[in-house]
Amino acid sequence: MNVIDHVPDQWILLRDGDDYFMEVITGISFQPISMVVKLEADQVVQVTAGDHEARQALAVELADNWLEYADPDGTYDEIVYEAIGMWRKSTGKAS
Repeated sequence: MNVIDHVPDQWILLRDGDDYFMEVITGISFQPISMVVKLEADQVVQVTAGDHEARQALAVELADNWLEYADPDGTYDEIVYEAIGMWRKSTGKAS
């Protein structure tokens, strides 16, 4: 799994083969929360055909509508957070 693009403390886009995931920081009131979303086909088109601004727009959409997109079971959380941790360690990026 590889990090494709990111905005520190907002979102990280990752790719694993044909699958794309986005970790998005959102929140309820003042409490920030992180969620992992496995992107659907139309969202994959948006992030692969577009540029950084298109990815930012998708991240905002996901964050603003987190109840619709959140995976309550955390199906992909472990593999995505592990990949992010390895990326941060290898690049020295804290966020």
